[in-house]
Amino acid sequence: MRLAAKVVDILATSFPYVIDRLAPEFGDFDGPAPVVFSGFSSEIFVPRKIGTTSSISEFGADQVLIVRDKETKLLLSKEIGNGALILTILESKGMEFQDVFLYNFFSDSLCQTGFRALANSQLTGLRLDDIKHAELCVELKSFYVAITRPREMLYIIENSAEAVKPILDMWGLHSGVPIIDSVTPDDPTLKPRLDEIRLGQSSPELWASKGNEFFDQGMYEQAMYCYDRADNPRLKALCQAFIEERNGRDIISDSTRWEDARSYYLEAAKLFQISEKYENALKCFEKGGFYAFSFIFQLQAGCLTRGPELWEPQLVGSNI
Repeated sequence: MRLAAKVVDILATSFPYVIDRLAPEFGDFDGPAPVVFSGFSSEIFVPRKIGTTSSISEFGADQVLIVRDKETKLLLSKEIGNGALILTILESKGMEFQDVFLYNFFSDSLCQTGFRALANSQLTGLRLDDIKHAELCVELKSFYVAITRPREMLYIIENSAEAVKPILDMWGLHSGVPIIDSVTPDDPTLKPRLDEIRLGQSSPELWASKGNEFFDQGMYEQAMYCYDRADNPRLKALCQAFIEERNGRDIISDSTRWEDARSYYLEAAKLFQISEKYENALKCFEKGGFYAFSFIFQLQAGCLTRGPELWEPQLVGSNI
């Protein structure tokens, strides 16, 4: 809460034309301070093996890794495997988690000069040049979205100690108003600090519940991950069906990709059948031009909704 309030205050004073100044929010208590792990690679997210002390044990349904963009998300998923839910900042909007791990926000930023200028401004009282560092406004707004996702703990993991230094200078232990804690790879308290992180073991029911949250927002890839962890193949197939349908819908207006769109719709229809969403399956058969399939599907289901006079022209020359 205090870190978020600081970011809002900077936006309001340095970029007053992009934010409405509101009264500061105060909780009943400050809660635990965010922790910056400075100088750590993505290996910190790989579940630790016996005898190792430099990684987090396990992630659960109410813990998430947040990264700045899809490219970083793809790279991180390749590096750490399927062990944790990963979202971009944009994908995380509107969601809440018990624990949030913000990865390489500062290390991957193209605005590191701006953050250094911001720290100098905050520490010296000099005015920040908002024209020269206009891109910093967007960065701070993205940072605010990420740090307001956790209900309890925020961890900021950074490869580059140099990139995160301005934040620690402003709000770290040696600043005048310390509101964040920090840990380095050579810190003698590293193991106990890692042990303090909540063990993220979740039941299939919790994973399914989180999957439902994503599903209701149309975030089918994320829901599919959760249903996979919940060992629910039917709901996982349903998510894949909606993804295939969306893929077809996105390109169907492009006449050069008509056959690709048909393939997506056909696969979606099959998956909707497996998921027992028959009305969705029927619509996908029709959108993909598989009228013969749709006709026979309705006959088999005993729910023919169109008269033969409407179907017969579409069945001429079909393979069925």
